Amino acid sequence: MRKSVTRTLRIDEELDRSIQEIAADENLTINSLVNRTLVKLVEWDRPGQKVGFVSSPSTLLGKLLSDRDGQGCELLGQWAAREVFVPFIEFLFGEVSVPNVLLLFKRASRYGQFAFGVTGDSGKRVLILKQTLGPNWTSYYGGVMRELFQAVLKKKFEIEYASGMVIAKLETA
Repeated sequence: MRKSVTRTLRIDEELDRSIQEIAADENLTINSLVNRTLVKLVEWDRPGQKVGFVSSPSTLLGKLLSDRDGQGCELLGQWAAREVFVPFIEFLFGEVSVPNVLLLFKRASRYGQFAFGVTGDSGKRVLILKQTLGPNWTSYYGGVMRELFQAVLKKKFEIEYASGMVIAKLETA
């Protein structure tokens, strides 16, 4: 268990009311809400800002790929893997490796980008990514994963698509 530190800070009354409302709506203590928010700031928002990430509404993201076919979306995903994901992974973790790529996907899923899970042992893993933005985004994320694991990391990698999901088999031994 991580060691905790006690901090005292002053916040505006209006902000305090908002925090209390959000905590009540999410059935959390104020401490849990503030901790979760600060972890997201440190793990995701701030590093993302440093490499140029911006927040976008999901409807806009859906529209961005709506005029492409599946192959075009997968190619865009491959480009994004090289030009966006690799530099971000290097910035966050110092190097691109299987554990670091998996950690990035886990963090992205924690902060609402998609659902992501890994099963299996260190030699063979099954990766499942589920998203709700439509079939083109499934192809996009498949392209990202294929490029990162197969092209960048030179790992044996098989992929299939099923109803908003990317199911990938990764051999890391």
